[in-house]
Amino acid sequence: MAVKEAIAKAKDVSWSLLARVLLSERNTKRLEQFLDIQDPQKHVAEAIDMVHHGHTLVIVANHESHADILPLIVLSRQISQATGKNFLVPSAASLNTGHQGGAITSFFEQIEPWLESNGLQMVPFVRQRDVEQYGLGKEENGKSARRLIAARADGFNFAWFPEGSVQGGRRVDPKNPNSERFGIQEADPAFGKFISKIIDQGPTVFLPVGIHGSYKLLDPDTKKPTAAVMGALGLRTIGLGEISPVVSVKVGKPFLGTEIPQATGRKRDGADVGKRIMQKLSPLV
Repeated sequence: MAVKEAIAKAKDVSWSLLARVLLSERNTKRLEQFLDIQDPQKHVAEAIDMVHHGHTLVIVANHESHADILPLIVLSRQISQATGKNFLVPSAASLNTGHQGGAITSFFEQIEPWLESNGLQMVPFVRQRDVEQYGLGKEENGKSARRLIAARADGFNFAWFPEGSVQGGRRVDPKNPNSERFGIQEADPAFGKFISKIIDQGPTVFLPVGIHGSYKLLDPDTKKPTAAVMGALGLRTIGLGEISPVVSVKVGKPFLGTEIPQATGRKRDGADVGKRIMQKLSPLV
């Protein structure tokens, strides 16, 4: 077991070093070229108009891979420049601590300045999965929760992956190991609870985003960049080859928080809110 762990750690270090070499500032920006964003501009424009009229915007997207952050970067840049408001993105604390592997931690360390320059700020949360799988404690979650609750008053919008994990909701043809992986799972319970509070605070508009194919960039199981993406970036680094889009991104029509009714009495049920938002998101996946 010790030998296997040492080999795994060595591989993580190797991937981390390779990522740091290939994910230069220029190559980081080239990652956007892997995206095919099918965006009726009227949908984004409508969301921007709603923000100008006092609504807090919540981008909600399905979660196939850690590379799903890339479409959010493109959208947040466009919306932030138009509205002057940046986005908070709840993220797994295990990305920061290295528990998900050195390669994926290195990836996010490399792109963090790019995220922030495009209007995205990550807010780490210790998920229940982080507790059970990695032994992390939730002591710091209160601080992150307070930041999210105060976000509207502080002038932020949100970008959220309701599922909270890339490990569920995938459908693969068992007879074809090379078949496409797609689908969504239920929303994480914490998502519904926070969104209920955000809706109750004031006017809220949601922009649904369906993502398919991001696992071709960052493998959700190994949590490492795929050989295809590293090879393409490597060739572009020396001026060779072309980058072709492999990730389909569909931007849906915005919907209002008032379209999510209160389940019982005056209080919204977090689980019901999460379910209804996933129903709105599902047709785009």
